[in-house]
Amino acid sequence: MKGRVAEGRLQVLQIYRLLQCVHEGDKEQIEKMVKLGVENLINLTEPKDGTGGAHPDTQDKNGRTAAMLATEQGNVAILELLAKSNANLRLQDNESKGVLFYCIQPTKRHTHCLQLALKYQADSNNVSTQGTHVFQLMCEKAHEGTRKCLIMLAAGADPNATNQTGVTALMEAAKAGSLLLVKSILKKGGNPNALDQKRLTAVHYAAMGGFLEVIQVLSAYSADMGVISLEECTPLHYAAATGNANCCRFLSQRGCNPKLKNQEGLLPRQIAKDAGHKAAAKDLRKAERQQGKGKKSDGGTPTSDVWALNLHDWSNVYETELRQAFGNKSDIVTTEMFIQCYKNSKLQSKLTSSIQSSQPMTRGKRDVSTLMISSKV
Repeated sequence: MKGRVAEGRLQVLQIYRLLQCVHEGDKEQIEKMVKLGVENLINLTEPKDGTGGAHPDTQDKNGRTAAMLATEQGNVAILELLAKSNANLRLQDNESKGVLFYCIQPTKRHTHCLQLALKYQADSNNVSTQGTHVFQLMCEKAHEGTRKCLIMLAAGADPNATNQTGVTALMEAAKAGSLLLVKSILKKGGNPNALDQKRLTAVHYAAMGGFLEVIQVLSAYSADMGVISLEECTPLHYAAATGNANCCRFLSQRGCNPKLKNQEGLLPRQIAKDAGHKAAAKDLRKAERQQGKGKKSDGGTPTSDVWALNLHDWSNVYETELRQAFGNKSDIVTTEMFIQCYKNSKLQSKLTSSIQSSQPMTRGKRDVSTLMISSKV
């Protein structure tokens, strides 16, 4: 709600004086001015920025409330006082930004403000007029604010939140190399194959940082390792630039073609070589030789069926849960034991969705256990 702006010389002088007393904490003078000053002085706002007003939902000329300003400063005590005074924490400023947009700073105080705001029904899926989702914006700072992102997810934030250029929360988490956040977003239903306006995926962003474990988790959720961007770059081109030989090896094993050139006419191997990354260049040379050899799936992926690779990567991601399911027999696991634990496990739906999304159409909707038996995994 917009406060009534002070008009006339007397009202303007008194509201500025009242605000000064508030700033100085002069309780006695505040009470005196409210009692003896111009009518309804306590609810007037100053004419320049719209500051003032005793109601907790009063907004200044930029649409900001006291709760937003308190949150921006990380003032937990003031925010809690306003919340308990029935301040509406779902109000938005002139850019459609709610109070959570003011929690972005990576401090413990701002994290406490975030938790408090969510407790009092702040919108975890607030989108600004520019098209920025508050959760996606927080994930941009995942390298220093992973905990806040996890709090937002638990509060119902959209795991597929994007900004105006199509960059998703998952892409930002992958770019930051935040393994825990990437796993959490994927478990909540984040799409590992979403494309931004540059046709980059989360795998591209993870490869840019050489984050092998992040790429492995994305593979477990059936991320396409070979997507080509608008600049005709695959994730291998970016991994080669970092010099991470393990990333290059993993990507090529999961179907990323090492023989594709980017817009500059460069192979991943050439990028690695020019940057002085000898180990990566050597592995990419081997990958080029292997390309096209061996067994191929219907999708053209070398060495194995895509679903089997997904199963392998999925098993690595959920190793702890699987060992708990297997109990004391986890050292030697037969196909039958795996299938039985799979059928009895809470992980069944996660594995099924991961593997079925990578199945060729000719397989239809065969059960995962049937596929494992027929392929003697």
